[in-house]
Amino acid sequence: MYIKMFLAGLVFCVLLFPISVSSSTCEECSELYNDNVSLDKYLTHATFVTTARVNLRQSPTTNSARVRLIDNARIVRVIDFRDGNWFLVSYNGIQGYMYSEFLEAQVPNCLTCAPYRVIADVDSQDEPQTTFITTTNVNLRPNPSTYGTRITLVGSGRRVEVLDFRDGTWFKVDYNGQEGYMYASFLRELPQPGQPGTVELIEWSAARNIIPQNTPLTVIDVRTGLSLQMISFSHGNHADMFPATAADTEILRQAFGGRWDWTPRPVLLIVGDRTFAASLNGMPHGSGSNRNNNMAGHVCMHFLGSRTHNGNRSHERDHQNAVQEAFNTASNW
Repeated sequence: MYIKMFLAGLVFCVLLFPISVSSSTCEECSELYNDNVSLDKYLTHATFVTTARVNLRQSPTTNSARVRLIDNARIVRVIDFRDGNWFLVSYNGIQGYMYSEFLEAQVPNCLTCAPYRVIADVDSQDEPQTTFITTTNVNLRPNPSTYGTRITLVGSGRRVEVLDFRDGTWFKVDYNGQEGYMYASFLRELPQPGQPGTVELIEWSAARNIIPQNTPLTVIDVRTGLSLQMISFSHGNHADMFPATAADTEILRQAFGGRWDWTPRPVLLIVGDRTFAASLNGMPHGSGSNRNNNMAGHVCMHFLGSRTHNGNRSHERDHQNAVQEAFNTASNW
């Protein structure tokens, strides 16, 4: 109803003002609108804003392939209203179809003198994040409901790709090639370096009392973006850890260039809803082996102010430099 009233109002304006009108005649809108833009152009290229995360699709149907996911409060240009339910739109130069229910028209304050709004930074809008991690053990279900047989149980701290946010309560996700639904409350966005407050430079004296032992935790290699699950089992001068599974061991080796290496690498450690800057070496040694992970021994994770066991000051500096790199990169990524 709202959109029909809006379009009717635009048509009325076109009839009353069929010629181009300069925005310079209206001081209120002079900085927001282009000069000499006709109302008929506004009618066929109207500015709308998304009211939720919504799919841009190849065709006007939910069965159509998704072109991309558009975040909430993003500006789109509507090219064709004729379907009524699905609008043909352009977003950052990419065309596709969007369900009209999730679009809100941007009505100018003074249509008669400023018929076409210009948003200077329309091409610089960030894309929404679709990579999430589970915050607890959670069922992957075939339908957005707790009824019925689950597809599989997904462990805490596992990465999933969100395919559709539309329901709000249940997200459609992809987990290791399996598509299904997860309850949104058990998912959190993968920490995005660069967002204030999402990555902490925490002292080891505090971190050692926060990090749980014998629990799989998500570790993200800052330089490659690779993530894996690791288990901390000892908190001495630093955290002694090992990969949770054989697949995680392979990811660890991949992060270190396919080999075991003592050289510290900057990483992020996710603990609940917090993310810590850390450093990790890639050389298995000592105790703490997990017979199911194809790695004998453990590797060391350092935090701000942590120490080595043998007092190697040079190696400690390398770890501290990597911790700082993790934090600095995360703050500017």
